[in-house]
Amino acid sequence: MYVYIASPRPNPIDDGWPRSHIIVSLQNHGWTIFDPWSAWSGGAKSEAREAAAEINLQAVHKSAAILAYCPDDVAATGTAMEIGYCLALRKPTLLWNAGLGGAMFSHPRLVLVNTIPEI
Repeated sequence: MYVYIASPRPNPIDDGWPRSHIIVSLQNHGWTIFDPWSAWSGGAKSEAREAAAEINLQAVHKSAAILAYCPDDVAATGTAMEIGYCLALRKPTLLWNAGLGGAMFSHPRLVLVNTIPEI
């Protein structure tokens, strides 16, 4: 299965999102992962942002599902767009950090997860 990872810029201090552990675990289960932050080495240069955004969109189209991380009640702009793409495409959308509130997080098609076994 091809899975898109959506999240704000990784913060090495934030231990609430075990990004590398999750990615390795999913890969060990045979999943192919697209992580835009890894693909673009922490973000595309300004002259390449449009191309990077198009590649990210194509990766969302190709994915069987999305795993999104929102560390607080307000999703980062890019993460919210990626969640929106998946919902519009009717793809499974898993949201890590289900303890959050807010209207966005109560969408009926979001699957809230907090542990790898739930994924």
